[in-house]
Amino acid sequence: MRDMLPESERQDTLLLQVLEDRGLAYLCSHLKLRVDLLNKLSLPSMDSNEFLLFVDNQTKIYDKNTQTFIQTLVSCIYETAISTTLTSTKTDKTILNQEKIFIENHRQCLQTYIKTIEQQVWALYALQLIGYKNNFPKELLLRLFVYSYDLDIIEEDAYFKWKEDINDDIPGKGKALFQVSKWLQWLEHASEESDDDDNRKSHEIILNDKENGHDQKDIEQEQNA
Repeated sequence: MRDMLPESERQDTLLLQVLEDRGLAYLCSHLKLRVDLLNKLSLPSMDSNEFLLFVDNQTKIYDKNTQTFIQTLVSCIYETAISTTLTSTKTDKTILNQEKIFIENHRQCLQTYIKTIEQQVWALYALQLIGYKNNFPKELLLRLFVYSYDLDIIEEDAYFKWKEDINDDIPGKGKALFQVSKWLQWLEHASEESDDDDNRKSHEIILNDKENGHDQKDIEQEQNA
């Protein structure tokens, strides 16, 4: 099982094993949660309902309202979702679609524990850290932000609060903002104009048109035509 996991996850498993062997696991209490969640998510037979039940059982041990719990949960789900993309030599629409499908399958779990705007900002910082740990591959963070918005996991206000928030404890904010700045501009403009479904879903044009060589200005002109 350990060999099937990405290198970073195997390192977590080994570290936890060392700490447990020395009776020091309490020093990194949420490391065990992370390892357990990643192991469950890596099981082909694990469906979203079973995973949700497993997470619910973990709340008997961990406080579900803490920043550490929420960021651990978010990190594990999204890291598993993008694991194939990060190891693929060629990224196509099929692989990218698998990312979104995986996150969508666990949407109920994410929505269950990420309810308030503050908790959603914590989740965005978890996504920022994923980008940082992977050296911000092109458009990775943008995709994760868009998935979270499209699937009603994170609300507009949380994105705006994350944008303005200053948190030196989590590295990579500058590069993160650079990668998602145009989309955030679109989101702010869209939220001011309308909340209807057509406008809400039109954010997908950003990703689709980037593949066809269109920029943000072209998108806005097409929408206003």
